[in-house]
Amino acid sequence: MRYLPLLVLAATAHLGAQNNCHYTWGNFPNSGVCGVIPWGTTRSSSTWRNVCYQTKMTAKELGNSKRTITSLSFAPCGTGTHSSASLVIKMAHHKGALALNFAANLGNSPVTVLNKKGHTWAQTASVWSKIGLTGSFNYDPAKGDLLVEILVMGNHSSLGNASCRHGGRPSIYAINWWGIPPASGMMGSLSALKMRVCDGLFGNYGKGCGGGPLNIAGSGAPNLGKRFGLNMAGGRANSGGSIMLGATQKSLDLSAIGMTGCSLYLDPIFSKGVPFGPKGVSAILNFVVPNNPYFVGKTIYGQGVNIDLGSNRLGLTSSGGTAITFGK
Repeated sequence: MRYLPLLVLAATAHLGAQNNCHYTWGNFPNSGVCGVIPWGTTRSSSTWRNVCYQTKMTAKELGNSKRTITSLSFAPCGTGTHSSASLVIKMAHHKGALALNFAANLGNSPVTVLNKKGHTWAQTASVWSKIGLTGSFNYDPAKGDLLVEILVMGNHSSLGNASCRHGGRPSIYAINWWGIPPASGMMGSLSALKMRVCDGLFGNYGKGCGGGPLNIAGSGAPNLGKRFGLNMAGGRANSGGSIMLGATQKSLDLSAIGMTGCSLYLDPIFSKGVPFGPKGVSAILNFVVPNNPYFVGKTIYGQGVNIDLGSNRLGLTSSGGTAITFGK
């Protein structure tokens, strides 16, 4: 990725805090029914080309506390690229049951967190895949649950199948329409998307392996002109390892090369070695984000590896991945 060489590398020595993520039906992107709403099913289907959709995340699922939501992810059933002619996502507070009227559910103060023509989205099967918000939403549990509206036009998938994992919560949707979106939709009892929202600019996905298991954490704020860091915990004491960055998210099982139960969660284009201390915590690598508006909203991916000779045949363990989205 062309902007990765611009990140200036430095070293520090403390463990940073992870961001806070919340889920509908828990952190299980590999379970649940695969449903076509709202992202469509086949490349040529006019039925699913344009979709208006609403669902909710409860205040309980959001920890019953105030938070600024900066990231939204879904759980695709396949790996590929989804594209749309236009995509608008809004968030709002909502109390009570959903009505069939979209505007009534949104209320008087919805916030547009994504509005883009020619939108593309890299999907990875059974891994939380970020949709790439360009705005944030200030959530307050006193005002109700979180309502998410998706208005997508021109659904298209490189796979021919853009299904995502769903659960058993009600949703409202309108399909098979052209031109102006309809004012109202129909109720779906089993068509609510599984979702992950995060109130930081780091979004962890996948899982680590090894005795710890190995995990990766982000610290600081990846904003323009600011410094953020990555480091690992749960590794072998007084050992070595490395932190990788990449431009593409993936999920590749590494059991075939001797790393049983481990996965590669990015396509690495940068790697830097880090030492692990006596508690199995690595040094933190700091990166400085260029002070250039081009980077706002761009996402890169990080993952860590630890040398642990007794862990498996290859003697390496890996962390889950973390998605790093640059802010203002």
